Amino acid sequence: MEHLHVRNISWSIIELAAKYGHLCQMPCEALTMEHLGVLNRRNKAPLHYAAESGYLHQIPQEVLNNIDFEKTKELCLLAAQKGEIYLLPSNKLTNDIVLHRHTDGRNALHAAAISKSLDQFHPSLLTAESLAIEDYQGWTVLLLAAAHGSLNQVPTKAIDEEELLRSYSGQTALDCAILNNHLDQLLGIDLSDKCSQITGQAWFQKNREFILSKQSAIAALGSIEDNSELEMF
Repeated sequence: MEHLHVRNISWSIIELAAKYGHLCQMPCEALTMEHLGVLNRRNKAPLHYAAESGYLHQIPQEVLNNIDFEKTKELCLLAAQKGEIYLLPSNKLTNDIVLHRHTDGRNALHAAAISKSLDQFHPSLLTAESLAIEDYQGWTVLLLAAAHGSLNQVPTKAIDEEELLRSYSGQTALDCAILNNHLDQLLGIDLSDKCSQITGQAWFQKNREFILSKQSAIAALGSIEDNSELEMF
């Protein structure tokens, strides 16, 4: 395979095509595991470049079905970061592959929580235990899902209320959901009275300035007779 030198780094044509989304313009005979799976001196294959750039969809399904994930666990993480897990063979995405920790302590579920692609994993992989796994900074999958708006992709039976209320650096998953405007995703979760009360208090704190300014504006207009609805907060 012909190589080019860019900034003193040797790149094969197929590596560049994978990185920049031009695999669809390559001849079919080049899109085989023999070419797409070969590792370079940087310990990366065209498959890795395609995954980290979001171009796995340009690789033939036959090639994706024959990936040995035991040898390249990073590929699952890269696909999750770009929301392309659905392209990989689900029967090969075992707990060992999906929950494998990478350099920052994150696994593919952490990445999927951020890219809003948790629903691309088999539901059996989304458990209370797997959602509670922390990265090296203390972020759990559940916290990231709450912060990035992917809680609604998690089976409700996998959402543990204690984890919702567990504090990390002063914030709970409930805080993360509310502060990032994902309160609506909590509506489908069966919360206890205690949890619901905390949710309401957190929502009020986030919207306190708006609520108070609304009260002031109404009062200034002299058009408020019964403030009971606002006083409930």
